[in-house]
Amino acid sequence: MRNYARRIALAFQIAADVLDIEGSERVAGKRLNKDEAQGKSNFVTVLELDDAKSMAAKLDNDAISANDRMSVTTTLLREIAIFAASRDRWADGLLMAATCRV
Repeated sequence: MRNYARRIALAFQIAADVLDIEGSERVAGKRLNKDEAQGKSNFVTVLELDDAKSMAAKLDNDAISANDRMSVTTTLLREIAIFAASRDRWADGLLMAATCRV
């Protein structure tokens, strides 16, 4: 579970940094380009955009593999892993699914 959680946390942060550069304010849930405006480093500025995206995808895949190796695996943990690295593509669908489950 620890390996899963670490990878998800990093993938989520990288995705947030990518969204800050090329996302929409609606999906990000915040004003964009704040890091750049404040001169802050993030995964995109350190790794460059394509490498940051690749790292997020790898962490996502590693988290899914870690989930699959746990004695109790869940679909929800798999969905969280997919969401973490690709929030811009999954946000609307997951929000809709969460609304339907309530």
